[in-house]
Amino acid sequence: MIHKAKVEHWVEWLEGLDETSVWQASRLVTAPTTDAGRVRIPTLQVKDPVMKWVTKEAMDNTSKGHLFYNAFFPPANPALTPPPENYRYLLPHPLELHPQPLPQATAHGVGRGANVGGAAGQHWAQTPMQ
Repeated sequence: MIHKAKVEHWVEWLEGLDETSVWQASRLVTAPTTDAGRVRIPTLQVKDPVMKWVTKEAMDNTSKGHLFYNAFFPPANPALTPPPENYRYLLPHPLELHPQPLPQATAHGVGRGANVGGAAGQHWAQTPMQ
């Protein structure tokens, strides 16, 4: 029943095509079943940092990919010198690896303004600072 309704609707839509909508029908019929090739990222603009004028536009996926690559993976700074091979990095402090519980005075004020009742609109409690 659903299949029959779909076929009838399709035929009715095809019979109602005119000179402008025939191209839409052609695109629907000839397009692959997936839209993986469609552009999803809008046109990207590169602006001059001082004048704020658009200096370059990327409209196709290749140029957009180059812009993203250059933004996320900038070239290395040639002025930086790498550390010596025998450089020893400092180890983190032992307390950073195994944090201690907060002191009672610090943990006491954490719950201030908490909703003690549980649900919104119920009693709100203010815990006084000590």
